[in-house]
Amino acid sequence: MSIQTIAYLKSLFACGKHPSQKDFTDLIDTLAVAAAATSPIDLPYALISTPDYNDGSFRKCNLYGDILLYGPSNPVIGSIWTCYLSVDSVNRNLTFPASVLLPSDSGFTNPKVLTAYLTYVIQMRYGVSQSGDKWCLNTVIGGY
Repeated sequence: MSIQTIAYLKSLFACGKHPSQKDFTDLIDTLAVAAAATSPIDLPYALISTPDYNDGSFRKCNLYGDILLYGPSNPVIGSIWTCYLSVDSVNRNLTFPASVLLPSDSGFTNPKVLTAYLTYVIQMRYGVSQSGDKWCLNTVIGGY
């Protein structure tokens, strides 16, 4: 079901007609897919993490230790990957390897100390750089 089909259902109601049970089942399926697409997918914690871009571009991870975060595998030019990192009861180090390009004119330090009990948002973009196609760190924001 698509947005057009949702509009069709709306028009049925406007004309006083009744959609079928299948129409409602399709609507529920469409809404479930839409909700899943906007919710982060769990990324299991690992000391060294190389997520797969095909598993989702919006992830969340609970940190139980320090993390070395590589750019996801299987990207295409223009891919954007976002991850929420929630820190447990102890400050944790977030480190990016040399394969991830870091902003050179910002206050970002590598490793970055993430404060206990707070959540951080990481965003990386895969694209063309002077040294080839690489993941580039867009932002690390947080302390939420």
